[in-house]
Amino acid sequence: MKHIKLTQQELADISEAIELPETKQRFRRKLLAVKMVAVNIARKETCSVLGITAATLCSYIDEFLSGGLAACLADCNYRPSSRVEEYLEKIAEYFRTNPPGSSKEAADSIAQLCGVRLSDSQARRLMAKRLGMRFRKAGTRSGKADDQMQLDFFENELQPRLEQAEAGERRVYFLDASHFVWGSFADYCWSFQRVWTHSACGRKRHIVPGALDAIDKSVRCIHTDGTINSETVASLLIDLRIAHRYEPISVVLDNVPYHRSSMVREVAICMGIELVYLPPYSPNLNLIERLWKWVKKQALSNATYQTYDEFKQAIQSCIQRANGENRETIRTLLSLNFQFFSS
Repeated sequence: MKHIKLTQQELADISEAIELPETKQRFRRKLLAVKMVAVNIARKETCSVLGITAATLCSYIDEFLSGGLAACLADCNYRPSSRVEEYLEKIAEYFRTNPPGSSKEAADSIAQLCGVRLSDSQARRLMAKRLGMRFRKAGTRSGKADDQMQLDFFENELQPRLEQAEAGERRVYFLDASHFVWGSFADYCWSFQRVWTHSACGRKRHIVPGALDAIDKSVRCIHTDGTINSETVASLLIDLRIAHRYEPISVVLDNVPYHRSSMVREVAICMGIELVYLPPYSPNLNLIERLWKWVKKQALSNATYQTYDEFKQAIQSCIQRANGENRETIRTLLSLNFQFFSS
C-alpha cells in the first residue's frame, strides 16, 4: 500500500488549489483525497466521505506520486475518436446529394465510402450529432416553377406591399380556396396499437374560398357545397371592400381561370382593389396555403365524421378558432417568411 508524505508547503499548495474558484469539482475531489490520505485518515473513511471506490482512490494517489499537484490538475480525460472521423466531410458531401432513407441505408453508404462498418444506431448518432442532420419528411414542389421569377416577384411586387401593410398604409390579403373532401385522413400519431378510421363513400366536397390578412392574420371565408367560380371570388372581393371602406387593398392570388376572369377584374376595378397575381406554380408564396394545411391537420387528421354536416361543422369551427382562441398560434405559423428554392 502506497503512502504519501507531504511537506507543510505541499499541503498549503493543495489547500490553495482546492479553494480556487476555477478549480473543477472533479479536481477538488482528487486533491481532497490526496490530502486526507496524507494526514492519515483511514482510506475506507476517505472513500466513504468522497463517494469514490478504493480503486479510484489508488489511481488518485498514483497520479499524485507520479506528477505531483500539476498531474492532479491536468485535464487528461480520455476522449475516444470515431473510426470515421477523417471521413466526416466526405460523408456529409455524399449525403447532401444522396440523403439516406434509413439509418441502415446510411450505415451501408458509410461502409462503401469509408470501408468502416457502423451499426444502425451508430450511423443514426453520427448523422444527428456530428453532421447535424434530422429525419425529415421529403417535400414536393412543381418542376415547372421558375425560381428566379419567384424571387423577383417577391422583391419587386410582394415585399414592398407587405412593408406598406406593416406600416398601416395598405391592406394585403392572400386569397385562395381549399377543397375539403369528405373522407378519412390517416396521419401519424402515438398509439398503443394501430389506429383505424372509417372512410366515407364518394367524393363530396366542402369548398371554402378565403382571404387572409397578411398582418393581423384574420381570415374571411365563404362556405359552399357547390363549385367555386368567378361570382364566388367577386363576392369575396366585395366583402373585403365593405370591411375596409377607405383603405387601399391588395389581393395576392394565383392564376386559376376564375381568378383571371373578366368579371373578377371588373369587380376589382369597381371596388378599387389591386389584384397581384403570383408567378405560375408558386403556392409557397401564398400565405393562405399554410392556413389550409393547419385546418386540415386540426379538423380532419385521424378523424371520422359520420355525416357530411358534422364534417362541415368541424371545418367551420376550426376556422372560427383561427380567428379567435388560436390567433396566437396562427400568428406564429403564418409569419412573413417565405420558402425559396435554388435551381
